[in-house]
Amino acid sequence: MASPQTASDNLKIPAFLDRREMFKSMAADELPPPADKSVTVPIVPVPSDAPRVNYRHPEHGEPGKAWAYHDRDGGLVGYVCRWDFDGGKDFRPVTYCRLPDGDRGWRAKGFPEPRPLFGLPDILANPDAAILVVEGEKARDAAAGVFPDLIATTPPHGAQSPHKTDWAPVAGRHVVVWPDNDEAGAELCRGCLAPLCGLGSGFCGDCAGAARLPDKMGLGGRAARRLDR
Repeated sequence: MASPQTASDNLKIPAFLDRREMFKSMAADELPPPADKSVTVPIVPVPSDAPRVNYRHPEHGEPGKAWAYHDRDGGLVGYVCRWDFDGGKDFRPVTYCRLPDGDRGWRAKGFPEPRPLFGLPDILANPDAAILVVEGEKARDAAAGVFPDLIATTPPHGAQSPHKTDWAPVAGRHVVVWPDNDEAGAELCRGCLAPLCGLGSGFCGDCAGAARLPDKMGLGGRAARRLDR
């Protein structure tokens, strides 16, 4: 069988999902070893005996905030961590990994593809609810408070790689994408369009509220309070 060529193709091919199901029930110690033992490989889900996440940024130390991502069964996949510092901020995915020397530990390593949506257990537990996709975990937290009748979520890494996300859990559902009011937000809309339409979801690629926000502002903190008046 030919290999799928695009993320949207991946979502349409049952054999792809079958392979994922085949490995899902395997314990971490039963996973096949990586072909290249010199690489760092995330262990998903994180084993129950793993230590608490203890990753430290080489320059900024412990993260100011960490958001947990889970798989379809509620297993922990990893964290997206945020550091705020003078002059900027930094985000890194942190996963529990099998290391080249055979040891294990928390490292700044991306989630395996296809990556889960943030808050996946809530999405699956509310199959009739409409979905609100925003840009980033902070915006998702704000949206959950402002729009309690919707299930708010975000793809990992926001606008950078929505095409690498597993959108299958929102197949056939009403989905609104509310991006930040900037070029990255436009990229988020474009990146979500193909996989969502391919899954038969009712897709709205923007909403009027975004235009009420100043340039570069997203649906987080100050913006959420402004819209909730």
